[in-house]
Amino acid sequence: MPQAQVVGRRGTEAKLAELEARLEEIKAQALALEASHKVAFVTVIKVFDPRVASEP
Repeated sequence: MPQAQVVGRRGTEAKLAELEARLEEIKAQALALEASHKVAFVTVIKVFDPRVASEP
């Protein structure tokens, strides 16, 4: 395999690994954001319907 193709393939593989790592970061951020939205929603429900707070 010519040297240029080897270097190009390594560069492509490195870029793919970089993008996959970034995707995992974004997924983690999305999960954290989703969890915070759920907490905020429950808080709003408790404010408007205090019976919810007393239920198990």
